Amino acid sequence: MKKLLKLKEWLTIPDAAKHLSIVFDEDVSEADVLRLALDGQLQLSVHFVNQATARRGKTVPLSEAEKVPAPSISLDKDGKPREPHEVILGLKFQQMYPDGQVQEKVVQFDEKIVSIDGIWDLLMQGNGHLDVEHKYQMLTTGVEVTDLNLVGT
Repeated sequence: MKKLLKLKEWLTIPDAAKHLSIVFDEDVSEADVLRLALDGQLQLSVHFVNQATARRGKTVPLSEAEKVPAPSISLDKDGKPREPHEVILGLKFQQMYPDGQVQEKVVQFDEKIVSIDGIWDLLMQGNGHLDVEHKYQMLTTGVEVTDLNLVGT
């Protein structure tokens, strides 16, 4: 597999498990590969063989996220409208790092919907995280993942 690995641009989950088994000189399962990705130790990518529609975006720290003014729709205790405030444009999430550090980030999406294909890194947030967790649980005879994320990635 070492020679073949040098020719491949990317590995499937089973191939990654085989490769890591060789590197670590111990058995690594597909579930182990998924757990490493869920824990932030390994980057997973998705290969879109056929085109998919998407809104591209970039991830920025919360402090750099674009914000817009928004009028208040609630009243204070005296019945007066609350002060206007700012809202974040994008999908806010927490990035957890292997050292335990947590950073708040925002994915800010382009307005334009485009067609994408090829290999794209999977943002382990929202549905991406839920889908990988579901597959991990299926492989380890764990619990059924019933959470849904109807918006976002």
